[in-house]
Parts: sequence; C-alpha cells; structure tokens
Amino acid sequence: MKHKRLSFFISFLMLSAICLSSCENADIPLSETSTSDISEIISQIETGEMDFSYSDRDQNPDYDAESATLICFSDSGSTVTGNGASASGTDVTITAAGTYLLTGTASDAVLTVSASKTDKIQLVLNGLSLSCTDGPAVYIQSADKVFITLAEDSENFFPTETHMKSSTMAPHWTPHYSAKRI
Repeated sequence: MKHKRLSFFISFLMLSAICLSSCENADIPLSETSTSDISEIISQIETGEMDFSYSDRDQNPDYDAESATLICFSDSGSTVTGNGASASGTDVTITAAGTYLLTGTASDAVLTVSASKTDKIQLVLNGLSLSCTDGPAVYIQSADKVFITLAEDSENFFPTETHMKSSTMAPHWTPHYSAKRI
C-alpha cells in the first residue's frame, strides 16, 4: 500500500513539474497570442467563391408592397399570399427570390429561407412578433443574399426565451431570456 502511495505521489510531482515548466512563457500578453492565432485562422479561410460586392440594388432598402408576397404569421396557422413561399401550420418556408412582407404574431414558428444560391431575398418586417421554442425563429438555410428591411413606423419583436433539450442545443448556442425589439 505504501508503494502505491509513493508511486502516486512521485507521479503527481512529475506531472506538476511538467505543468509548471510549461507556464514559463506566461509573461506573453494574452492579447498578442490571441491576435496572432486569430490572424492565422482568418488566413486559412477560403473566400474564393464568396462575393463581398454590393450592387446598387443590394444597398437600396426600397420595396414595392403591392408586388411583395405577404406572409402573415399566426398561432392558429400562418398564411402566404403570393409566390415563392409556402406555409405549413405556423411555419413558413421561402424558396424563391423576391420581396416578402412579414407581419403578424406567432409564439412558436419558424421562417426558413431555403432558396437557390443565386436568389436574393428581401424580408420586410412590418409589425412582426416571432419566436420559436426549439431553435431560431428565422433560419437562413440558403440564398445568395438576404436583406432585412424595417417597414416605416413598424415595431418588430423577437422574444428569445427558449426552453430546449440539451440534446438539441448547438454547442455554441446558449438559451437566454430576453427580447429583441427592432
């Protein structure tokens, strides 16, 4: 028994010595190390296929409400009037380029954008209150660009109170209890 304790103690001392010796360069400021690490990571990101340019249309927040597809969220069932989107219960999926006027209130709904990689989507928020209990209320799955425009004099509300099972929670996302008013 004494031999096992002595072996454990010697192993502990050796491990401690190794750990302490690795702290020799601890006087290097963390910010310098972090900056160089971040720069190295950024330099490894391939951006060859990404388009970072903005056309005049991309920078123009104007929209034509008459030709836009109207999406009305409701706890009793969301509706779509126009083309490029479909509703299933409270959830709505946008699958084509266009302007979408979003209104209504739903306490457990998802707006999914699943368009082609060449489609530009303009979401116009006009009195929208949207939340989802098991993930994001707005999920941009695919599109070339998605623009979010706030209708004049509108108040839009995204409660973020979420009760999720840990098995469905993304490791980088932590549920929190607040609201975003935009």
